[in-house]
Amino acid sequence: MFDLLLIAFMAIACLFYGIKQLRKRTRLLRSGHTVQAQVVSSGEGQKGRFLVLEFSVNDTKHHLQYPMPNKGSLPTGALTLHYDPSNPENLLVEEDKADLYGIWFCLILGAVLTALAVYIALL
Repeated sequence: MFDLLLIAFMAIACLFYGIKQLRKRTRLLRSGHTVQAQVVSSGEGQKGRFLVLEFSVNDTKHHLQYPMPNKGSLPTGALTLHYDPSNPENLLVEEDKADLYGIWFCLILGAVLTALAVYIALL
């Protein structure tokens, strides 16, 4: 019985996280401001390597840090950036698909764990 509860809890956690992140991404793509950004530099901090992205809104230049992807690399030219103007740290680089792979992994893992929990419950 404990194994069933553990698997069900893990399935719910994976599905909740995947859906939450997918909704956040979709919200930024639909209602976030879209600008063209340039990679101006890179660095390393407490949270790992990052890129510094520069973009202009109403003749005001902004610089934001964006975590460097673990696999692959972002193009060095112009990037399409979606961000929340009330919280500029909440941003999404359209060319970076790494977070999308993680979202799909969580959703698929949650579905598999749900099927496993149902199978165990029916035994």
